[in-house]
Amino acid sequence: IPNLSDDDVKPWDKQLADWMSIFRAALLEAPELHMFIALATKSPAIVAILEKIKSIATVLRREGLSEEASVHHAQGIVWTVMSFTYFESMAQDPLIIKGIQNTSGLQEYSDITPYFAVDNYDELWAETVKRNIDGIGVQLRHL
Repeated sequence: IPNLSDDDVKPWDKQLADWMSIFRAALLEAPELHMFIALATKSPAIVAILEKIKSIATVLRREGLSEEASVHHAQGIVWTVMSFTYFESMAQDPLIIKGIQNTSGLQEYSDITPYFAVDNYDELWAETVKRNIDGIGVQLRHL
């Protein structure tokens, strides 16, 4: 999984969106990485995650965010990708899919259940990426 690069000529938001999707794909291909990363405090995996956070923070600092805000956003982005893919991986289980589908029969939730993502989470992912990037963009515009 590549780090973000200061040499990348793409705008920060495009770099970040692309990176989030690359990281998502890698975690979906190897879901065991979630546990490996979580348990390994001095392993190459945690060092790699720290490098990802640092590279994202560097790009955000270059855009004008403070060091603290840049690191907080970078850590949040990494955690967003990891948690989304963790739940996405579990939601591929046929029993989970059936459970989600069965919620449509619950009358008190009939206003929301037709819109649940089931079995394909790409649109939900795209909205998650957009929400994160838009939130950072708002903060950048208020600098």
